[in-house]
Amino acid sequence: MSCLCLSPLSPQLGIAVGFLVPPVLIPNVEDVEKLAYHISVMFFMTAGVASALFILVIIVFKEKPPNPPSRAQALIQSRPTVEYSYVKSILRLLCNANFLLLMVTYGKVADIASIKLRHNKEWALRNFKSMGLGFALESMLLVGGSLNVGCFYALSTLLNRMVIHHYQGEEVNAGRIGLTIILSGMAGALISGIWLDKTKTYKQTTLVVYIMSLVGMIVYTFTLSLGHLWVVFVTAGFLGFFMTGYLPLGFEFAVELTYPESEGTSSGLLNVSAQIFGIVFTISQGQVMDRFGTKEGNLLLCSVLFLGTVMT
Repeated sequence: MSCLCLSPLSPQLGIAVGFLVPPVLIPNVEDVEKLAYHISVMFFMTAGVASALFILVIIVFKEKPPNPPSRAQALIQSRPTVEYSYVKSILRLLCNANFLLLMVTYGKVADIASIKLRHNKEWALRNFKSMGLGFALESMLLVGGSLNVGCFYALSTLLNRMVIHHYQGEEVNAGRIGLTIILSGMAGALISGIWLDKTKTYKQTTLVVYIMSLVGMIVYTFTLSLGHLWVVFVTAGFLGFFMTGYLPLGFEFAVELTYPESEGTSSGLLNVSAQIFGIVFTISQGQVMDRFGTKEGNLLLCSVLFLGTVMT
């Protein structure tokens, strides 16, 4: 399995711990001083773990592996240092005059890409570069994939607030629901990564996972207020399986479309874009929840996922 399929699992594991530990360490009490004490303990523990990891990175991590991890890295390392520019690589990914054209033709071109990459990867990549559409596909993927991941970030950030609104005093279970989303998503990421390695059906798999993320978000939205906590666990797990499982798909697809650019550049741009969308969606959904309610806030994410599905 590609390391790009495994790399998104590490931060997801950290998020899972973040969902589980704080509700256990911080009790639901009225005493502000006692609450502040428990919060301080949690922050000191976090700082200790982060400091230990920082020291391990300095001691253990090497500048680069003995062998290039990918064909793109092998090509980059074969060039003189002055020839390769990280800034120019980013500009080649972002500055593309064919982006508007791709808005119309993306569906057809991406379907061709999926088929040709399966049978003759070199032919597809060579022809995409000659048409000037390879990097433009990355631009569309950047937006479409970031919408999905941005929705996940917003959902994760506001999850505790949603659950407590409908289930008073269930702070611990709110964390467990978040843990369920992450763990099921890690399983989805592993399965989708294995599937991609075997089939190379990037377009079809991405579209199916995106549609199922939308379905899961709709089901979660309309079952959250039913009053049955076990239903929330089930629907949240279903949603997380596909929404979090989308993460490696975006990285894999980006690598295929942007070769011979470094996979680190395309993955980094995807992460930056996802973080920006996550901030925007979190603030927007929070405002909608304040003014209209939890269901309306989740419907906002449903509409965003629908837009991302159409773009995919």
